[in-house]
Amino acid sequence: MFTEQLQKTYFNHLINPTRLSREVRLLILEPSRWSVIQKFQVLTDGLTVEQLMVFATALKAELYAEGLVQGNFTSQESREFLQFFTEKLQFQPLPAEGPVSFRVVELPQRHHLCKVKSLNRGDANSEVTVYYQSGLRQLREHALMQLMVVHMEEPCFHFLRTEETLGYQVYPSCRNTSGVLGFSITVETQATKFR
Repeated sequence: MFTEQLQKTYFNHLINPTRLSREVRLLILEPSRWSVIQKFQVLTDGLTVEQLMVFATALKAELYAEGLVQGNFTSQESREFLQFFTEKLQFQPLPAEGPVSFRVVELPQRHHLCKVKSLNRGDANSEVTVYYQSGLRQLREHALMQLMVVHMEEPCFHFLRTEETLGYQVYPSCRNTSGVLGFSITVETQATKFR
């Protein structure tokens, strides 16, 4: 039952143009990312309740616990409560490992086009996103890019939607993919509108 529910969630994710556009952008930028289609395929290949139980047991075998105790408790009572809690869960501490690092592809500085057909042939809704990668940036540059997006929202909407009538949703966005900044302009429209 849960498998079918998750499959339906994945399928609905794939037939939504906005979610599919985000999925494709992140798959291009993050080479180690699993696609929704890959996750869907694992479910259709078959997972058993027994596999789920083994996974859940292994997952809670090593944990990191952190707590906050508020109110009329002494520091000793707080430590005793945490000790009681960790003994009940019966887990080992996490092994000391290095930080997780996310890899993001640096796009070549030239024009690239990626087209993906909708999985829902009966849906004429479409999304076009033009993405510009800025590179690895700091918080200051992120704030500046956000300000640029705010400044562009109204003119972008006015020109692309009101004057050119290209779509029903038109918006610029600041994109932060694991510290790599990007900027995009998105137009949501009906693919059949311009035939």
